[in-house]
Amino acid sequence: MDTYATVAICTANRPSYLADLLGSLRDQTCDPARFEILVVDNGQGSEAEYVTMDHCSRSGIKTRYVKLPIQSLSLARNYALNHFSGDILAFLDDDVLAEPEWLERLLEIWSQYQDGSVGAVGGKILPHWEDDTGAFYDRKYWWLFSLLDYSEQPIVMRFPDLPFGANFAVSRQAIALAGKFDERLGRKGNSLLSGEEMVFLNDVRSAGLEIVYTPLAVVQHRVSSERLTPSWILRRAECEGVGLYIMSNKLPKGRRLVRTLRKFVEWGFFSLRLFWGFSSRTERFDWRIEVAMRRGYLKGVFAKYRNVRPANLTVQEVERSPFKP
Repeated sequence: MDTYATVAICTANRPSYLADLLGSLRDQTCDPARFEILVVDNGQGSEAEYVTMDHCSRSGIKTRYVKLPIQSLSLARNYALNHFSGDILAFLDDDVLAEPEWLERLLEIWSQYQDGSVGAVGGKILPHWEDDTGAFYDRKYWWLFSLLDYSEQPIVMRFPDLPFGANFAVSRQAIALAGKFDERLGRKGNSLLSGEEMVFLNDVRSAGLEIVYTPLAVVQHRVSSERLTPSWILRRAECEGVGLYIMSNKLPKGRRLVRTLRKFVEWGFFSLRLFWGFSSRTERFDWRIEVAMRRGYLKGVFAKYRNVRPANLTVQEVERSPFKP
């Protein structure tokens, strides 16, 4: 029996991006009978619903739309966890474009690992620069833009490497074991706090399931001009530090202590570099990124993130299902 997938798109205030992404899903080589689309709108206004309705009028793919009243990526992801109907739940950010074989290649991994050992699959995320200056950024900065080119062949990812939230899928078994996304993390409004998928996927791995990367499931990730500025990059790095703290806080006590001690040793060596200075502009920028991450980590240590409670939500759901067998 063929694996059936739900493709979840969590979207907020980017209707033109959503329209382009839905267009790329209509062009998938995967049989439309093998997947559905779930659009989880946690933005303002009704443009995303209009875009989804327009998509439904052009497509034979079963499509559902839901409106959440609060902008929170983790809440939107958790809604998808609770309402998907497939064997596999695939997540796409609304600012990506899926290449034609994307879904077929993701599902291919589960057909190759039929022993139930694989809990999640991540794919390649290549840049779609919206500003020519993006091409000048070295690949070592790609993680700041959620870009991933991990290997040339499908491979099991080893700790601490994980897929990015813009392009990954999880099995129903993995969801049952890992629970839900940490709602203290994830984008909310203008906040760049992220890492909710890192914590979730780390829980999948801790449950004893493998995480596989396939370079054949490719998406293009739009990187806007705003994200190419030093100020945005440093904000992004600081928020990454907060996420790393929260993820490390979920480790067993012994591993957490070892990780904390290792961090202090790393920071000690890092601080010594200040006495020798930096030989290039690039080194200075790298140092600023490191400082921003450490500042974020310390914010995580001292802030009361652990006391945050998810909001009570009411959900307005409108289902659009033009699928014809």
